[in-house]
Amino acid sequence: MRTARYISIFAAATVLLSSCLKEAYPSSGVIGSQIEGDASSIESQVNSIPASLFLFGDSYASCGYPGIMLLRDAMTADEPVYSNTYDYYGYYVGVTQYLGDYDLPNDLWRLYVKLNAKCNNVVQMCNPDELTPALAGYLGNALTFRAFSYLDMLRFWEYRTTGVSSLDARAESTGIMGLTVPIVTEKTTLAQARENPRAEFWKMYRFVLTDLNNAVKYLDGYSRSSHIYADQNVAYGLLARLWLEIGTRFDRNIEDMREALSHEDDSDVSYDKLGVKDAAGAFAKAAEFAALAQNGHAPLTQEEWMNKKTGFNTPTSSWLWCMSIGTDDAAIHSWKSWIPEISPEVNYGVVLPLGAFRMIDAALYSTIPDSDWRKKTWISPSDAGKSARASLYETNLDDATWATVPAYTGFKFRPAQGDMDTYTTGTAVSIPLMRTEEMALIEAEALAHSAGLGAGINALETFVRSYRDSEYKCSAGSMEQFTDEVFRQKRIELWGEGLIMWDYKRLAKGIKRGYTSPVASNHIASHQVNSPDGVVARWLNVYITSNEYQYNRALKQNPDPSYNSQYEY
Repeated sequence: MRTARYISIFAAATVLLSSCLKEAYPSSGVIGSQIEGDASSIESQVNSIPASLFLFGDSYASCGYPGIMLLRDAMTADEPVYSNTYDYYGYYVGVTQYLGDYDLPNDLWRLYVKLNAKCNNVVQMCNPDELTPALAGYLGNALTFRAFSYLDMLRFWEYRTTGVSSLDARAESTGIMGLTVPIVTEKTTLAQARENPRAEFWKMYRFVLTDLNNAVKYLDGYSRSSHIYADQNVAYGLLARLWLEIGTRFDRNIEDMREALSHEDDSDVSYDKLGVKDAAGAFAKAAEFAALAQNGHAPLTQEEWMNKKTGFNTPTSSWLWCMSIGTDDAAIHSWKSWIPEISPEVNYGVVLPLGAFRMIDAALYSTIPDSDWRKKTWISPSDAGKSARASLYETNLDDATWATVPAYTGFKFRPAQGDMDTYTTGTAVSIPLMRTEEMALIEAEALAHSAGLGAGINALETFVRSYRDSEYKCSAGSMEQFTDEVFRQKRIELWGEGLIMWDYKRLAKGIKRGYTSPVASNHIASHQVNSPDGVVARWLNVYITSNEYQYNRALKQNPDPSYNSQYEY
């Protein structure tokens, strides 16, 4: 059943898309020529870039980029919800329906298109040959945010083999394998945008790499006023993410590696060359940039993590980058916002009042030893429902309320100032986009592939023992086992931060929601959908809605991954 909203969208498509295209694809110099040299105007445009991350969409689930983070975790097995009635993300990817031409996929595409447009405007305004230090910082930010956006987009929309024969056959027959999304820059005209094919994976890698290489240059010496802006460490962090993606692809698909490297000297491609010869070289780059990104940052302490007033709502030395919501921002909302949809410690929203508690996967929780202090982030089954056990946890809830919260519920994200009752206060939080802990885990995985398994194990053990579990020992005896262990550590460390879906897709990890061992599944029955290891779960290949393909004649579409009774899973 398609939503009524889409009927009206289709009826008015020409007007809406024409307007959208004009914003997304600035023609040669119109905006820049109007305010060229006006640093205050450029600054205003730069300020609008992080603000665009809170663009609301049409779906119930939409609260901007924080909603996309919630969606990405819901797409995996890592964040089951106790009640589906008010879980607006599980409605789509939990039951894996309505993933085609519907509100939520459209919200995704629209947010990234708007973000890219903001970045392109700033890039167009800045003349690289006439940059003051302030303008260099502005340009570096625009390039970093654009790279961030396209790195997300290429991972969302590139079709990867699913093991569902009908979907994979269609992808092969329509020629979309290896294609990402169309590249739109400050130089793209409206006419070009209407005939803009999806970029090959290797070309998109080089486009993102070029933006980040330039961002590193322009952000050298730049001092930001807030964590909502990018600095050089953030650009390094995105380079680490990019090179980890490239290294994994080259390691697992030699034909893709040959394809990418065969285009290094193409005369019609102006982007920076990859400059590596094999997977080990790409992983070495990932390790290098992950180490650089950590400079000046330190992992969260137990006290910072568990703080009832500031835990995961206030930047610390761990945070490289974040979003922030002010008390008078449009993103303040009593339920359509980050805290009302993830925190069990507020008396508004969909979690505590309506039962949409966000939990950790029971099987994953069972792997966390008691010596790891992160385990207290979630309610143990042995403590759930017992008010006398509340004192064992750092919680803003009183004993009686705490006893009503189900097992495995996560208390990671606190309302601002610990305010449980005033949504205009409690919702005004910062939300992490990148932390140094992620970089440490990328570095460990990349070192194993580039400097040897022992180097990776040593890096992982040093991190976990020093900051999370003093008794930790990595027992991996092979690269596959070690990759699995880093993946497990990421699932624990980054729970709720909207990052682990990228690893599921990158590593072709099966999504397991229905199981009876080692413990009973805590996913609701309608969400207990499993996908096999070695292929990408079909719902991780996102559909491009008609708002784009009806007006870009060169676009090749992904198959609709929505549930079909003929599919193998």
